[in-house]
Amino acid sequence: MDINEFLIKWPIYRLATAADNSEILAFCAQNGSSGEKYSFKYQRGPDFFRFNQLQSDISYTFLAFLENNIVGIFSLLIRPSYILGAEKSICYFSDLIIARGYSNKIKWDYFASDLMKQAGH
Repeated sequence: MDINEFLIKWPIYRLATAADNSEILAFCAQNGSSGEKYSFKYQRGPDFFRFNQLQSDISYTFLAFLENNIVGIFSLLIRPSYILGAEKSICYFSDLIIARGYSNKIKWDYFASDLMKQAGH
């Protein structure tokens, strides 16, 4: 699957690059999560991408933009694992952060589902 070709169908999304690092870190710092008992913020500096590189040789971080601002981010990691004794390639999502009020606008769940279908997973 060609990721850039896939992204043509999803114009608010693009692949993040190292050049986006400072903007991603700022977005993460501004958009933590809070609940009744706990709250947290992502601390991934100085290099947001380093943790994904440690977990997998293949990883993609997607940014959702509206009005020229990041309003969502998530990463897809692909790595080998064992399922029922056989080595398989597995995919999982991490780093899901969506700015308040934008969850329905960026349709990240539909994007992720379509991404998995296109990747054959």
